[in-house]
Amino acid sequence: RNAHSSKLEAQSPDYEKIRFLSLIYTRLGELFLSENYCDLAISKYRKALKYKLLLGENKAVANTYKCLGNSYQLYNMPDSALYYYNKSLETNHELPNRLDVEKCIARIMFYKGERDSAYSIIRNNLNIIDNYGPKDAYYTLLGEMYYEDKEYDSAVHYLVLSLSVTQYKHTIISSSKRLSSIYNILGDHEKVTYYDRITLSVLDKEQEKNGDVTKLHDVYRRYSDSRRKLEYDTEMAELRNI
Repeated sequence: RNAHSSKLEAQSPDYEKIRFLSLIYTRLGELFLSENYCDLAISKYRKALKYKLLLGENKAVANTYKCLGNSYQLYNMPDSALYYYNKSLETNHELPNRLDVEKCIARIMFYKGERDSAYSIIRNNLNIIDNYGPKDAYYTLLGEMYYEDKEYDSAVHYLVLSLSVTQYKHTIISSSKRLSSIYNILGDHEKVTYYDRITLSVLDKEQEKNGDVTKLHDVYRRYSDSRRKLEYDTEMAELRNI
């Protein structure tokens, strides 16, 4: 039995309703996070977490904690991100989750100045990843860290490795952009052009798939407008009561 004592049984009449709501709010969180609307993503993931805790499915709960960590990290709130990443590790100790979450923790530690510890986490985990999925993300992160430390040979090594094994557009774009930047610093304009073309190729393909993104921007704009109007109306009401 899972650790959450409030777990609903699968036979419960409310189970499917709760499960449906948890999936809906998770999907909304994913959509908003993908467009960098971190405040809305956090709001939706928090609602998803409430329902996932009721279901008592620890892997799903751990994943939502991780998503909240990702949202707070993108929101530039590293301490909150670390809190949720650690909650994810506490909830699900299995290797795939640990590898994924510790990669995120290492990035935060690196930019907080704990660079030796960050390198140690990444290198140790690379030794046990084998053929598991996040290897490309680990290569990209190591490339980013070496780039920040101006160790360009090592940065190029790992960024090229990430491109050789990844199929993810964000990893391709991130690695290609950083490689272009390195070769620009080194004065190799042929390599700059090569990696810029890779980046542009992926971005061009993405523009063809962005029909729903415009709708999401419209939703966020209406949400922002309505929130500002509510705040204004509240302020005016308070002034009238003075």
